[in-house]
Parts: sequence; structure tokens; C-alpha cells
Amino acid sequence: MVEEVQENASLALASSNEGINDLRFYWWGYEIFLSKSTMQKLVSVGIAARGGYVGYIVKKLEKQY
Repeated sequence: MVEEVQENASLALASSNEGINDLRFYWWGYEIFLSKSTMQKLVSVGIAARGGYVGYIVKKLEKQY
């Protein structure tokens, strides 16, 4: 039981260091909070999407010539 509590405490500490994913609405707009790992995933997906788009454009240009 003590080991389980210690594991949960370290997990909570690790997750609090990581950040939160949250969306808060206000009268003036909204505020978005994204954790570090979520941002890393979004960046890697964005890079992959751009690479796929460049490949698509290159194939279209090859067909024209």
C-alpha cells in the first residue's frame, strides 16, 4: 500500500511538471493550455503533413512537364 502511494505521488509530480491540457472560456475569448508532450506531437504531425504536401506538389509538377 505504501509503495502504491509513493508511485502515485511520483506520477502526480511527473504529470505536474509536464503541464496540462486545458481550455478555458472567458467573456473576452478563450485560453488554451497545452502540455509539452502535446506540443511536441503537434509539431511532429505538422512537419509530417508539410512533407506530405511537398511530395504532392512535386508529383503534380512532374505531371505538367
